[in-house]
Order: sequence, then structure tokens, then C-alpha cells
Amino acid sequence: MNTFFGKIATLVEETKIQSHIQKIVIKIGNNLIAFAFMLITLVFIVIFFRHESVLDFFQFALVLLVAAIPATLPAVLSVSLAIGAIALAKEGAIVSKLAAIEEMAGMDILCSDQTGTITKKRTKYC
Repeated sequence: MNTFFGKIATLVEETKIQSHIQKIVIKIGNNLIAFAFMLITLVFIVIFFRHESVLDFFQFALVLLVAAIPATLPAVLSVSLAIGAIALAKEGAIVSKLAAIEEMAGMDILCSDQTGTITKKRTKYC
């Protein structure tokens, strides 16, 4: 890790770039939470006009907030990507990051050779 290559590897490992699917999952979670708050506001207005118990409202609001947060969504996503990694490993591919599976799934053509064209950013033919 004290070499130049080791420092580059450390910098690459520390980079926290979100993949496309991670951004979508976060957006879905945020939309569900925003929808839950809108629904809670609507229920509060209805309870206010019907003169019902505020305690019942708080219980309903708590249940709605807990139900709206997609706690298992990241776990399901990770399991799905891990199954994809297993399938790729059976075909001889090496998967270092699960998020790369989703990124590669959007590709139609991958041009590569054994001379380091992709890693050295030099292209002769594609």
C-alpha cells in the first residue's frame, strides 16, 4: 500500500459512486416516504374534522411510517445481484462489485482484447 500503485488502489477503493440502480432505489424510497407523509397529513385533516381520538391518529401514523419505509428493498436488490454474480461466475466472468452487474446489463456490445485496451484507455479497433 506504500507504493504508487497501492495509493491508486486505495483512492479507487475509497470512491463512493452510486450506481444507476442504487440511485433508483433511493429515489423510490424517498418517494414512498414523501407519499406516507402526504397520507398522514390527509388523515390528520380527516380526523380533525371528524373529532376523533388524536391517540388513534398517532398510532395510525406510526404504523403507516413503518410500513412505508422499504426496509427490505436493499436486501432484495443485493440478493438479486448476487444471483446474477453466481450466473456470471458459472460463465467464467469475475465480478468484483455487485453494482457492476446492473451497469453491464445495459450494454449491447463490449469490445475488448487481451492487450489492456480498456485499462490503458487506448483503442486501436472495436
